[in-house]
Amino acid sequence: LGSDGVTALCKGLSTNSTLKKLSLKHCNIDERGGKPIGEMLSFKRLGLISLDLTSNSIGPLGLIDICDGLNENTSLKTFRLGDNSVEQTNDDAKALDMFAGVLAKHPSIMAVDFLHNKIGTGGGTRLLPAVHDNKQITEFKVDSRSMCDQLFQSLFRASTSKKKGKKGKGKKGKKK
Repeated sequence: LGSDGVTALCKGLSTNSTLKKLSLKHCNIDERGGKPIGEMLSFKRLGLISLDLTSNSIGPLGLIDICDGLNENTSLKTFRLGDNSVEQTNDDAKALDMFAGVLAKHPSIMAVDFLHNKIGTGGGTRLLPAVHDNKQITEFKVDSRSMCDQLFQSLFRASTSKKKGKKGKGKKGKKK
């Protein structure tokens, strides 16, 4: 798909209130893809509740553009941005500061997957206040690599919800 393809896709989806989940895993999206994704996320009629951008190369500049749209978004509940080349450079620090600002006040995000981004202790320290303050975030996944154990334990939250299965499908007996 690439960044050019995601531009066309996001333009078409920007006013779609029906689509709830969008997976763009392994789609070769680079930093140029962040702007159209951010623009799509900013549309008020967007009904998207889950966006998976795992294993692309969005990087810090793309994340900054996505944050611009996330600031306006009210529908997204799950955001997966694992393995997207967000690391520990100055650009990464700026992107993580913006992302933290969005997370701190986002009205609906409950789950964030940031695994396989080498943000280290510096990046984790930037995100911790937002994740701590936004009690709505019940799942936040980061890697422990290059991060002190105490910070990792404070930041990482695994989902504790369990799917409830249906109980027996037998017929109810009549009361006598």
